[in-house]
Amino acid sequence: MVVNRLWEATLIDTIPFRCSLGESPVWDWRTKQLFWTDIHERRLYRYDLRSKDLVRFSIAERLCSFGLSENPEWLICAFESGFGWFRPEDGTVHWLAAPEKGNTGRRFNDGRIDAHGRFWCGTLVEDELVAGLGSASLFVLDAGHTREVVRSSFSIFNGCCWSPDNQWMHFADSERRTIYKAAFDLEKGEIREWQTLVETNNECPDGAITDTTGRLWSAHWGGGSVCMYSDTGERSFTLSVPARQPSCVTFCGDDLRLLAVTSAAEGLAGEQPGSEEGFTFLYEVSSTGVQTPIYARSPPQ
Repeated sequence: MVVNRLWEATLIDTIPFRCSLGESPVWDWRTKQLFWTDIHERRLYRYDLRSKDLVRFSIAERLCSFGLSENPEWLICAFESGFGWFRPEDGTVHWLAAPEKGNTGRRFNDGRIDAHGRFWCGTLVEDELVAGLGSASLFVLDAGHTREVVRSSFSIFNGCCWSPDNQWMHFADSERRTIYKAAFDLEKGEIREWQTLVETNNECPDGAITDTTGRLWSAHWGGGSVCMYSDTGERSFTLSVPARQPSCVTFCGDDLRLLAVTSAAEGLAGEQPGSEEGFTFLYEVSSTGVQTPIYARSPPQ
């Protein structure tokens, strides 16, 4: 158990299936199942917290992030090239838009659904020679249509999430080692007034989520930790995890007091057989999450 004066976390479950790049944990509060993707291996995982049954689904294109729909059989997804619907049970994909289709040198990356049911997702630069350095963008899928919200000098958009009052949107550029926040207009789906929340120096901020108090939980890739920040950027808690490359986090469980942490084994060749690199971890924590929103548009019939 990791403890400080105000916060504590207890590891209650380790899901021992090694992911090359485990990412985007999503909790379906209706079915009591936790989903996450292994981007590089083109697999989706579904884990039942009650029975501990784990199911793997294969995918034709890399699945980078995703969200829930009104029909639990369908997920709204950001694949490497763009947005589409995916039905895991039979592998059906229904494409909506593919802004990064072809040899763009970029792929989609981290994304989440906002409180009005829009799906936001950023891209990352995979090939600087093709895409150019700092050419990542932030897109939003709203009512089935995509629009590019930000084309920045970023290289890796990450950590997309909102404050519980929806007044602020958080995101990071992992390459810059910086987490930002921006004023968010929930009604219009617009961001403005960017500002730096925290510079993480040598630690690489990856996926993130906020709790009901507005504190930001950020997985720090390469640092073996999940760090909690206040709304002013003060680090108030550091959770050490048994994997060097934690990639993303979400709250799950009946009372949303479990923190799921995905990780990645990529680039860690020669690990010992007992290594937990690439596993997914569940912690009981002293915070409560916000219920996962659902994408506003209905899936295919």
